[in-house]
Amino acid sequence: ATCWVDGELSARFSGSAAGVASGVAATGLKADGDPALWAQLRDHRLPFFAGEAPLSRVPLPRGADWTDADALIEWGGCLAWLRRAVASDANAQDGTAKYAQRIKQAFDPDGILNPGVTL
Repeated sequence: ATCWVDGELSARFSGSAAGVASGVAATGLKADGDPALWAQLRDHRLPFFAGEAPLSRVPLPRGADWTDADALIEWGGCLAWLRRAVASDANAQDGTAKYAQRIKQAFDPDGILNPGVTL
């Protein structure tokens, strides 16, 4: 498993002791991460999940290039969590529309589904 939050990548390896040691060595990651991270992530108890701003869960296609520094990315990059304040004016959906357009582009790069429809 992987998790990217606050500019730090965490990875969880499982398997035989030799296999895990080999995986850690091959990636160059530190082997002394916080084992509680995974339970906190599962239960949404990380500091990222605290707060009053709306929380959005965005499923991503495998291998998607996600560059939002304010997101929490989990499980191999296939899921992004975003916490954003909602504006009180008519432009409140601008942020959501940006992500919806990126998802549409990833799944329909040639624009053949619903031609002419913008998000």
